[in-house]
Amino acid sequence: MTGIVVVGAGNMGRKWLRTVRDHPDARLLGLVDVDVERARAVTRDEEVPDVTTGADLRQVLREVGADAVLDATVPAAHRGVATAAMTAGLDVLGEKPAAADLAEAVALAALAEVTGRTFVVSQSRRFNPQLTALRRRVGEIGRVGQATSSFHRGPRFGGFREEMPSPLTVDMAIHLFDMARWFVGSDPVAVTAVEFNPRWSWFEGAASCTAVFEFGNGARFTFEGSWVATGADTSWNGAWRIAGDAGTITWSGDDPAVLHTSAPRGATTVLDPTEGEAGGLPASLSAFLAARSGRTRVENEIHDNLHGLAMVDGVLRSSRAGARVAFADLYAKALSVARERVHEWSMGEDVADRLASWPSVEEAQEGTRPGTPRTSG
Repeated sequence: MTGIVVVGAGNMGRKWLRTVRDHPDARLLGLVDVDVERARAVTRDEEVPDVTTGADLRQVLREVGADAVLDATVPAAHRGVATAAMTAGLDVLGEKPAAADLAEAVALAALAEVTGRTFVVSQSRRFNPQLTALRRRVGEIGRVGQATSSFHRGPRFGGFREEMPSPLTVDMAIHLFDMARWFVGSDPVAVTAVEFNPRWSWFEGAASCTAVFEFGNGARFTFEGSWVATGADTSWNGAWRIAGDAGTITWSGDDPAVLHTSAPRGATTVLDPTEGEAGGLPASLSAFLAARSGRTRVENEIHDNLHGLAMVDGVLRSSRAGARVAFADLYAKALSVARERVHEWSMGEDVADRLASWPSVEEAQEGTRPGTPRTSG
């Protein structure tokens, strides 16, 4: 049984609190929020009034003796929460993105190595049962060479999302980018993108985006989407087409995917998910618990998750520069900034030494790919 402290009592914090509370292999020990009264109100509302609450994560951790921290705070707080947890000897399951920017995430990857802790970024949409069924069969279309995703919704959130400079890319498209990496089975190496804001937009920042990603295996992924759709909404998972040299898979995002083969007569197969298979936050938590126990390594461990964050960063930079952006340049810059600021971030001399020892972020990622042995220290 893994004892967990949830950090953040907002909307996602509530959802994660319920998930931890109801999971058979987890025990909810605490809820931390800068607004302690809000945290107490949430524990009462969710019928866990005896859970320890507080505003200081380190203090709560000392009181309850947890094994792991679940970070449901805003992105700007992720580095501080993950740092406090890992330096205290705890594993971390965090909401996306891993940190406020790529440099902070690179430093957190080094901290995970130094402390030997498991730090996983929850990409819960990976655990959609329809998506899982698709992934199991994607090999039947041969080598994937092209993937496209169309995402169009018109939500009116109010609040911080409508004030963000790049709300679609930063807050939503990262999910679709992560799915694409999963389908293609390779790492992204470059992107050409444009962000824009249609004249009828109710967002202050760019609510629409088109991006073309290049992958190391030669595949291309095209994303086009908008958060100011005026009708004909797609699924929240996007509408997909994944093409290989032996067939194509289409997925509406809400219905089971369909496998289309060209031989012998153009057969189609509906890829029904496994009955009763868990998805969403419960499945993401289960994967984290399995990873921290050493039974398996999840693909979105911090080193691997850097690729998804780099895809977001690449879109932002490409759109601003009006030019193609190579990911090697992004990683080099992020590593340089992390080395410069690691002491400012209070991560310690060991983390500074680890960052200094990396020839590059890409080489640091090599030994942490899914399926490779875990190393620490």
